[in-house]
Amino acid sequence: MKYICKTFLGLSLALGFVLNIHAQSDKFGQVNATNVNLRNHPTTQSKVVGKLQKNEDVIILNRSRTNSDAVEAILLKDAKFYSQEGEYRFTLPKGKAVELLAFDPEADVYHVSYVNAGVKGYTKLDRTSVKTITYEQWYYIQRKKTGAKGWVLARYIDLAEDVDDDSIVVYED
Repeated sequence: MKYICKTFLGLSLALGFVLNIHAQSDKFGQVNATNVNLRNHPTTQSKVVGKLQKNEDVIILNRSRTNSDAVEAILLKDAKFYSQEGEYRFTLPKGKAVELLAFDPEADVYHVSYVNAGVKGYTKLDRTSVKTITYEQWYYIQRKKTGAKGWVLARYIDLAEDVDDDSIVVYED
C-alpha cells in the first residue's frame, strides 16, 4: 500500500511539474474592446468566425503581419456607400473594415469600397474618417472558455505582464 501511495504521489508531482511548465509556456492576453472580430486569416477581408468581448481571456498561439495587396482600414465613423453611378447603396457603422482603393492628395480623401451582402459600394472619406491597418500585427488566438481559434488584430489584445510580443512565434505562411 505504501508503494502505491508513493508511486501515486510521485506521478502526481511529475504531472504537476509538466502541467506547470506547459502553463508557463502559454502566452496569455485579454481582449481590450467589445465585439472584436475573430477571423479565419490575418486580414480584414477574411471571414468572421466569431466575436470577442472586452476582458475575455485568450491564449496567443502565433503572430503574423498582413501580407495583403489591399490597403485596409477601419471606419472611425459611420459612412454611406454608393454605386458607381452615385445611387445610395448602404451605410456602414464605425468599426467596420474596408478596402482603400486610392488616396487623392488634392482632395485629401480616400476612395473606399466595400461589399455588403453581395452589393459593392463606393465612397470618398477624409483621412480622419479611417484608421489604416495594412501590415499591422495579428495574433492567432484560442479562446480560453470555448477553445475556438482564429486571428485578431493585435491592437485588440493586451498581453499579460510577463509576455512580450517578441516571445510569440512568428507565423510562416
